[in-house]
Amino acid sequence: MEWNCLECKQFNQGDGLFCGKCGRRREVGAKQVLDILGLMENQPNARRTPQPGDLPGQFDIWFDGGASITHTGTHTEYEFADGTRAVQKYRFGPLSDPDYHVLDLDIAFPNKVSVSIASRVLFDNVHYSFS
Repeated sequence: MEWNCLECKQFNQGDGLFCGKCGRRREVGAKQVLDILGLMENQPNARRTPQPGDLPGQFDIWFDGGASITHTGTHTEYEFADGTRAVQKYRFGPLSDPDYHVLDLDIAFPNKVSVSIASRVLFDNVHYSFS
């Protein structure tokens, strides 16, 4: 496996949990997740045609730090300048279903760590216990 350290950008090979250059543990913190979510939500300086320096590829929208393409009715794929990729899936179902997902998101960071986020609609007539 090949991966890039998020701290020093060192290219690493193998399944190691620590960067061979700076020793940082191969993990993703809340700040990295929030940075990606911020880019997805805000898409700074969004544009329909690529500008010099934008990511190459077939996208619908380019923005400072990334680009995206929407596959109608199913999902949106994002690529970011740092090598992170994300897929936001759209889930449809009956509103009476408490497991109806309104957000289903997978983020793959260049250090080969992934984060998944899913949300559900909570209804008043359904009882939940949180432990």
